[in-house]
Amino acid sequence: MNTGRGLVRMALPLALALAAAGCQTVAAQRRMEAARAVSDAERLAAEVARLKERQEALTVNQQELYRQLEELRAAFRDEQAKTAENVAAIERTLKALEDAQQGGRQEIIDALSKKLADMLKALPKPAAPRVESGYEHVVGPGETLSAIAAAYKVKPQDIIKANNLQNPNALRVGQKLFIPE
Repeated sequence: MNTGRGLVRMALPLALALAAAGCQTVAAQRRMEAARAVSDAERLAAEVARLKERQEALTVNQQELYRQLEELRAAFRDEQAKTAENVAAIERTLKALEDAQQGGRQEIIDALSKKLADMLKALPKPAAPRVESGYEHVVGPGETLSAIAAAYKVKPQDIIKANNLQNPNALRVGQKLFIPE
């Protein structure tokens, strides 16, 4: 039975060696898993830091965009106010031009009315109502008012009055005169 004991003696260190080898494998696996976990944690921490930096940059960009938007809104309001002022100025100018044009029209109408009145005053007055009886005479070449009056045996003043003559010495050939009886 020595051999049985010898086997047990041999098997025991072998079993211990195998057990120790198995422990080393589990310990190594745990160390590797721990190393992987640390590596993963470091990688995730780096990713979180990178994302935080990116988020901060986006926040800065967003704030800049808000600032620019407010500047644009203010510029738009200023331009809108200027446009409203320009439109109001144009409307005032147009109103002034219309008023001036209307005043000019009225001045022209007044001037034309005055000229027309002056022209009407300058026209010879209509002949006095003709006497019912008389003659019509057409002035011939070389005839004078005195000769015509003598031919009809009337006064030259009666012919002047009946025809409303302004200048009795300015008779024209072909002019028609009414000769009262």
